[in-house]
Amino acid sequence: MRNKPVVLYGCGYEGKKFYWKYREEFDIRFAVDQNAREEEYFYDIPKRRIDEIEDIENYFVIVTTGSENWISIRAVLENKGLKCDVDFTWSRWFNKKKIAVLYGNCHMEVLGKYFHSNIDFQREYEVYLYILYKDINIEILKGDIEHCDLFITQDVRKENKHHRPSADSLISITRSGCRSIRIPNLHGMNLFYPQMDLRRLGEQDSVIEDVAYYVIGRGDEIIESGFQNGKTVDEMVDEISNTRIFSEALIKGVFETGLQKIKKRELDCDILISDFIERNYKKVQLFYEPVHPTNVLILEKANRVLELIGYNAVTEDEIQMSLLDGCDQEEAFIYPCVRETLGLEYEQNYIRKNKGVGFRNSALTLREYIEDYYKVLRIGMKRKCDSVI
Repeated sequence: MRNKPVVLYGCGYEGKKFYWKYREEFDIRFAVDQNAREEEYFYDIPKRRIDEIEDIENYFVIVTTGSENWISIRAVLENKGLKCDVDFTWSRWFNKKKIAVLYGNCHMEVLGKYFHSNIDFQREYEVYLYILYKDINIEILKGDIEHCDLFITQDVRKENKHHRPSADSLISITRSGCRSIRIPNLHGMNLFYPQMDLRRLGEQDSVIEDVAYYVIGRGDEIIESGFQNGKTVDEMVDEISNTRIFSEALIKGVFETGLQKIKKRELDCDILISDFIERNYKKVQLFYEPVHPTNVLILEKANRVLELIGYNAVTEDEIQMSLLDGCDQEEAFIYPCVRETLGLEYEQNYIRKNKGVGFRNSALTLREYIEDYYKVLRIGMKRKCDSVI
C-alpha cells in the first residue's frame, strides 16, 4: 500500500479526519465525490467521480465513509476488479491502534466502559461494540472480526433468541494473531430470586407494554398470586416481610442451582467468576435480578480480562471516570510553573481521558498533544501558502 499513491473515497467527516491525520504521511492524489464538479477540490486534493479515475488499479483506495455506505462502495470497487485489503480498505480498519471487538448482551456495554477507563487499554485499542439485541449488520460485524486483534465475546450459543452468530462461528473467522477471549454470560443466573419464574424471562418483553415493563421488571410470582387471591397491598407487604414464604431448602437449592449453572458455563470460557461470587455474595450485592449483574461483578470480570491480556486492574479513580459522561474534550494541560506557583498536588499525566477525541481517540500525553497540534499548524500553514501561490 505504501508504494502506491492514495485515493480517498469520501469527503465527509471521516475523510476530513483522515486528511488531517495522514496528509503528511501519504501521497493523496484524489478524493472521490460522486457529486464532484470540474475543478473542485477537497482541501488541496482534486475531487473526482470514481469513474473518472481510469487507472484506479494503480492507487490504493481508502474508503472514508460510515458503515451505511461502506458495503455499497465495496461492491463498486470489487466490480472494478479491486480486492479488499489488497487494493482498498475501509478507514475503520486503517488504524494505527489495534482493534478490539466486544460481542454479547447489555453486560458488554458496561464491560466496555471499564475497558475504556483503563488508560493503557484505551490508548492501545479502538473498541467496536456489538450488542445482541440491537441492530447488527452481520457483514460489518464479520469484517470487524476478520480485522481485529482482540475479540472478547460472551459464550453465545448457536441457537440464541436473537438469532445472532454464535461465539464459535465468529472465533473461527478471526485472523492469525488475533486473541479470542470467551467470558461467561451471566444472563439468567438466578441465585437470589426464587419468586421469579425463569421460564418467563424470555416472554416479558413481548407480553407487556414498555412503560409497564420497567415497573414489574422480571415478574414476581408471589405478588401476582396474592393479587389474584384478593390480598391487599398491606397484606402482601406483611407476608413478604414477616413470613417464611420459601423454605430454607428451596432457597439454598435455588442458589446452588444457579451457581452450578455458572460453573458449567465457565467450562468453555477463558476466565472464571464463580469463585468471586462465592467469596463475596454475602458482603456485596452482585445481581440486580437474574438477568443483570451489578457493576461490582462486571468490574471484576473486566479486571480479570485485563489481567489476562497484561493490563493492570482499573483503579477507583478510573472507575468513577467510566461512570461519568465528562466534558473534557477540550481539556488542556496546566503548565508546570502554574502548578508550582499555585501548589497544585494532583497529577495530570493525560488529558481528555473520558472523551478521547482528535486523531487518536484516546487520552493524550503532553508530547502527543503537541505533536498533533503541530501537525494541524503545519498542514494549515502549507495550505495557506499554496492558496497564495
